[in-house]
Amino acid sequence: MSRIKLTVSTLVLAATCLIVGVAHSDPGDKGGDEASECQGKRGHHGKRGKHKGGKFLSPKHFERLADDLKLEAPLRASLAAQLEAARAERDTQREAMQAEKETLRTLLEADAPDRAAVLAQVDRIGAQKLAMKKLEIITMLEMRAALSPEQRTQLAARMKERRERHGKRGKRGERGERVDADE
Repeated sequence: MSRIKLTVSTLVLAATCLIVGVAHSDPGDKGGDEASECQGKRGHHGKRGKHKGGKFLSPKHFERLADDLKLEAPLRASLAAQLEAARAERDTQREAMQAEKETLRTLLEADAPDRAAVLAQVDRIGAQKLAMKKLEIITMLEMRAALSPEQRTQLAARMKERRERHGKRGKRGERGERVDADE
C-alpha cells in the first residue's frame, strides 16, 4: 500500500472514531457532580459508579474523608470552600468543552470537512481536557498541602487501600476472562 493511501486510510479511520466518540457524548450534559449523580445508577456504558472525568470529591465523600482524617472545623470549612470553587471552575470548563465539541460536530457534518479546521478544533478540545485535568490535580495538591503530616500519611494509606481493593476487582487474565483476587 502506498504511503499516501496509508495516510488517507489512517485519517479516515481516525475521523470515524472521532465522529463516533463525539456522537456518543451527551450535548445536554450540564456537568453536575458525577460522583453523587451516578451513585448506584448504571452509567453510559452499563457500569456502576461515577463517569470518567469527574474526579472531584462529592460533598458527601468529602465529609466522610474529613471525618476520617479528623479535620478541625476551620480547615474543614476552608477545604470545602476550595473544593466547591474548583467544582464551579470545572463546570465552567466543561460547558466550554461542550461548546467546542458542538463546533466539531458542525464541522464534521459538512459535505467536505476542512481538515485543518477539524484538526484545530480537536486541538482546542484536547487543550480544554488538559486544563480540566490540571485543575483537578492542582486542587488535589493544594488540599493535600493543607493537611498535617499525620493526616497526609493517613490519606496515603487510605488511597493505597482503595487502589488495592479496586485493582483486585478489575483484574483480567490474558484472554480477558475474570481472575479471582485470590489467584
